[in-house]
Amino acid sequence: MTRRVYRATAEDLAAPEPSPLERAGATATALRAEDPELARVRTLLAALRPDYPSPWEPLARGEDAPTLPRVRQERAPWDRDIPAGLRSSMGAALDAADALTVDRGAEVVARIDALPADAGAVLRWLRLHASLAGGLRGLWVDAGMAFASAAQAAAWEDLTVRRGFAPAHGRRLVLAACAAWEMREGGR
Repeated sequence: MTRRVYRATAEDLAAPEPSPLERAGATATALRAEDPELARVRTLLAALRPDYPSPWEPLARGEDAPTLPRVRQERAPWDRDIPAGLRSSMGAALDAADALTVDRGAEVVARIDALPADAGAVLRWLRLHASLAGGLRGLWVDAGMAFASAAQAAAWEDLTVRRGFAPAHGRRLVLAACAAWEMREGGR
């Protein structure tokens, strides 16, 4: 009986170098911290659209526009078997809070109107039209195109020029408006 022994060399032990496609796939699926600008813009959109079910999509117009339902329950779901006279004092506080409920959308618009005109215009546009469906860069491009001057719009007819300058312009406008909103919110 003959025994065969295989001896591995250093060349056999070296892992093959991954292909560019494998490297790109690993990069795309790697866990990483969320982009702080994306988190900031998502927070801003949620603050600008408190009365809308999906704050990251544009506001719908017309009769088919969905809004958050205002549901008022006399009693909490967990105290159905407790007699009404034995409810906690929290019930009175909740009833008082319901009485003070204000249309949150109108409150946001009033806060926007109190800001400087340039930040207010961008925030109004963000409230009505901004979408993160195309990612953060898509939002930058949309904002840049929406607030382009006549000279910029003429220069940006060339797609190559637009790709470079529209996102930068939109990013600058949105982040400046975001800073104005955050400063106002901090100093309520």
